[in-house]
Amino acid sequence: MSLSDQLKESARWFDAACDDMSAACILAERGMHATACFHAQQSLEKAFKGLLMAHGTLPKTHSIEELSGMVPVEGGWDEREVIKLDRFYIAARYPDALPSGSTVRKHFTKKDAQEAITIAQGGMDLLMRWAASLGVRVPDSGIPAAQAAAMDPGQSHEMRDKEPDREDSTPSS
Repeated sequence: MSLSDQLKESARWFDAACDDMSAACILAERGMHATACFHAQQSLEKAFKGLLMAHGTLPKTHSIEELSGMVPVEGGWDEREVIKLDRFYIAARYPDALPSGSTVRKHFTKKDAQEAITIAQGGMDLLMRWAASLGVRVPDSGIPAAQAAAMDPGQSHEMRDKEPDREDSTPSS
C-alpha cells in the first residue's frame, strides 16, 4: 500500500472513531451508560488503529493495552488510564461477563460513562494530533463531550482545511 493510501485509510479510521465518540456522548446523555462506555472504548481503539494505519500496520486486536504498546511514539498519556477502557469491550455488552445477577444496565453508571468518554476523548485528541503531523486529514476533534451530545451529526465529519501546526502536533513525553 502506498503512503498516500495509508494516509487515506488512516483518515477513515479516525472518522469512524469520531462517530463512536459522538455515539458515546449521545448515549450517555440518554442514560444508556453501558453502551456509552462501549462506544468510548471503540472510539479510542479506532483512533489507535488510525495512527497505526498511517504507519502501514493494522493490528487484529481490540485491546487498548496492546494497541497503546504498539504506537510508534512515546508517552503523552497515562497508560493506566487508557487501559481502563478495555473492561468495557465485552462486559458493557454481555451480561454473562458480569457477576451473577448483575445486568449491564445496572452495572455501569453515569460516572463510568463520563470517565470512559473523558479518557477516550483525551487519547483520541492526542492520537489525532500525531496523525495530523504525519499528514493524515483527521476530522475536527476537540469537541467537549457535552457539546458532542447536542451537535448536528454532520458537524463531526468536518475536515480541517489547513495544514497541521507541526510545533503544536509534536507529542511531549
